Amino acid sequence: MDFDEIVANAIPYGDNFKDGDTLTIGEWSRIINQWAERKGWNKDLKDKVGDQFANFHSEISEAWEEWRSGHKWNDVYYNFDLCNCGVPIGHVGTLELHSPGCPGTKPEGIPIELADTVIRILHTCGFYGIDLEGMIKLKMMFNETREIRHGGKRA
Repeated sequence: MDFDEIVANAIPYGDNFKDGDTLTIGEWSRIINQWAERKGWNKDLKDKVGDQFANFHSEISEAWEEWRSGHKWNDVYYNFDLCNCGVPIGHVGTLELHSPGCPGTKPEGIPIELADTVIRILHTCGFYGIDLEGMIKLKMMFNETREIRHGGKRA
């Protein structure tokens, strides 16, 4: 199933979705949760709360390891040394897509690990019915009432 099919199945106006269109946080959460269901990630999820938080942390740790390895914030790369298909089958923006199952297909880098973090969080929000977009708005409204660098800490 390609990205357009996933979107068409997950959001009400999916048939009209074009590459470059934007989705709301809630729509992404719904798409990701439906994907997770199809891939078996929702099985026993309510019993694995600690695993969910650990996985959020692991994706951030992977981004940190990319930085420690010398990659820049916007570097996205593929390990083409592992590629056994030889030819890209398509593109998402400037990034190449290779045949499914080709190890060279897996994008790497800080932005990818940050995306993985967001994907895991949106999956959890979709599974539990959390309106993350509403919570971001609520929290930012509260944050706006705080003093500059409140709490007196360095970070």
